[in-house]
Amino acid sequence: MKRAKAPADEVDKVRYDMSAEFDFPEVPCRLKYLVCSIPRTGSWLLCTGLASTGQAGRPAEYISRPYMNAFKQRFGLPDDTSKEEFWQYLLKHRTSPNGAFGVKMHFEHIQANFPKPAEKRKFLARFDRFIFLWRRDKLAQAVSAFKASRTKVFRLGAEESVQQAQPLAELYDYAGIADRLSTIATQEASWRAILGFFAERTFSVTYEELSSDYAGTLRRVLAALGLDEAASALNTRPQLRPQRDDMNTAWEERFVRDLAGAEADPPASTQSEPSAR
Repeated sequence: MKRAKAPADEVDKVRYDMSAEFDFPEVPCRLKYLVCSIPRTGSWLLCTGLASTGQAGRPAEYISRPYMNAFKQRFGLPDDTSKEEFWQYLLKHRTSPNGAFGVKMHFEHIQANFPKPAEKRKFLARFDRFIFLWRRDKLAQAVSAFKASRTKVFRLGAEESVQQAQPLAELYDYAGIADRLSTIATQEASWRAILGFFAERTFSVTYEELSSDYAGTLRRVLAALGLDEAASALNTRPQLRPQRDDMNTAWEERFVRDLAGAEADPPASTQSEPSAR
């Protein structure tokens, strides 16, 4: 059966991801893996590629409020439905026929659900493998994150396009991008710290590797997961389209100029003005 075209709206995309269309028949789970990411590192690009094999689960941001809400709405469940009930559903219906199950999380997701360090480690101990996805170019990442927060477009299918109501140039904000830079640094450091407890299970990959060598990087990730056999089923055509455009470059250049100007400005004098005589 041909699948319906994925919706463009992000809320509807989550509901679509959680629909019965993407459930697998129940099989025992033999491999649980977690994609550990920060916004704008290509995590959806990576996960849709893994899912395209049909042998790596269907990793998504399941441990987040939008996905939990979509699950409750699909089955008419009460608001106090437990995370454990949701987890058991995921294991039963999002484990691919070969027994592989995947989840992706930004650090903000694990922090929201498991705020204490011991809780985080207990949750992470459930997984057999970790894929740590990060980005070398932090300014490009921050600009992309800020832009997405303003446009509300976080992922685009390969055939999708978006109409921007407000000119992007009007959305630039130096302070907003600087805040994103700080958040990115904090979240990446936090992932590195917690994954230090699971170093032997962790494979690290960068956005730059993924974007420049999509198929090759996915094959290396599959090998790190012990799913080498899935590589032959990989769709080597990216499932998502890049969102970077000339405006990203313009904002990056403008931010660098603004930063240089902020650093060049002398601090305000604290010396009192001479009193009038």
